[in-house]
Amino acid sequence: MNLNQSELADDFLPRSRQQHSHHRLTLISCSLLITLATGSWFWREIQLHAAQQLIRDCIETQNNCTDNLDAVEQLVKAKKSLQLFNLESAHLENAHLEHANLKSAHLESAHLENAHLEHVHLENANLSTTQMSGAHLENAHLENVNLSHAHLEHANLYRANLQGAHISHNHLQGAHLNRANLQGTHFYDADFEYTRTLAKVFYGMIRGYFI
Repeated sequence: MNLNQSELADDFLPRSRQQHSHHRLTLISCSLLITLATGSWFWREIQLHAAQQLIRDCIETQNNCTDNLDAVEQLVKAKKSLQLFNLESAHLENAHLEHANLKSAHLESAHLENAHLEHVHLENANLSTTQMSGAHLENAHLENVNLSHAHLEHANLYRANLQGAHISHNHLQGAHLNRANLQGTHFYDADFEYTRTLAKVFYGMIRGYFI
């Protein structure tokens, strides 16, 4: 069987060009996707850095920035640590800060009314004079926190860990302390108002010794 080399060459060349074009298009597409992904990550990091700087600037200028809440929520959503952050007097009403890392943070006189703080880590944080009425603190880590003069009216502290916390001159009217761990909690002149709340506190303290 005789094969015409000219015919084979004519058939091979278009295929070769087509494959080369396909590979080139694939390479360009991959490069474009990598560039877009890198650019998206870089832009996200720029935004998060800007959010951190905004919070620092607000504190340094003692100006309650209206974008402070959005910046904090953005950092928490990105799972960025807010450990040691200074959020003194910050307005964080109704904020969604679930699972946030706020260990040793400064939150003196901050406004956290009705904030969502479930499973938040606030170990060793300063929460003195903080407004936390109606806050959702279920399963929150509040070990060794300073809660002196804090307002916790109707706050939900179900299963919260308050070991070693300092609770003095507090307003705890209507607070929910069911199953809270109160072992070693320091109470001084706290205003419970309701016998029911006081009973829950003692139940939590007794339960703490058997955990």
